[in-house]
Amino acid sequence: MVMWIISERPMEVQAAGNDIATRNTPLKFNSFAALLLKFKSGIIAKITGNGGCIHPHFHGLKVFGTKTTAIQNLSGAYWLKSSKNDINQKPINEHYPAKEFRKEVITSYIDHILNESKDALVSQKDVFNVMSVCFAAEKAMNTGKTVKIKYLE
Repeated sequence: MVMWIISERPMEVQAAGNDIATRNTPLKFNSFAALLLKFKSGIIAKITGNGGCIHPHFHGLKVFGTKTTAIQNLSGAYWLKSSKNDINQKPINEHYPAKEFRKEVITSYIDHILNESKDALVSQKDVFNVMSVCFAAEKAMNTGKTVKIKYLE
């Protein structure tokens, strides 16, 4: 989603995680992960996966800007136009793009692989870009080092 919003691919990734919630269970993976993505423009994105917490499944988003900040959380979506504590939140009422197609994304991609005449909602290039970031993030998680992202072309 971050790459789609800013129309840019990250250059490198740092990652950390833990298995507090999955330790001593059959699951041998991290239950929490945090990624920092660095972009050429200077933008830094923080992405977390909070698998072991008490919280409804939800994909929140915060975009911090120098003039406006947008926040989408369990309480709703709103704009902040001031850093003062007594400010009013202005609701974001814009339509959430492609919300009605969300469940069809994977199905349409598989259908496209099986039959190229069918259009996928997400392009193969976008899928490979995200996979490249995920592979680099996994390497960063395992090595504890910043990893330069090598994109599948």
